[in-house]
Amino acid sequence: MQEYLLMDAKNKILGRFCSQVAKKALLGEKIVIINAKDAIISGTKRNIHEKYLEKLNISTATNPRRGPFWPRLIPYLVSSWNIC
Repeated sequence: MQEYLLMDAKNKILGRFCSQVAKKALLGEKIVIINAKDAIISGTKRNIHEKYLEKLNISTATNPRRGPFWPRLIPYLVSSWNIC
């Protein structure tokens, strides 16, 4: 039976939290993140919004259907912006 390390992202700064998760993942631990929607993204509201919109509007020059595709729901942003 595999054991998983349960990590709570509630009220944690997203970048610092994911660096802790990365260290544990590199050591081979299996990790489950809960409350990802409650993680804090540091920076001004405008800066965060602009960065998110930039990523949403990226597409290939030849065929925009080929991606890259970015998630629109907050819990999935945690896994796509960082290594989580």
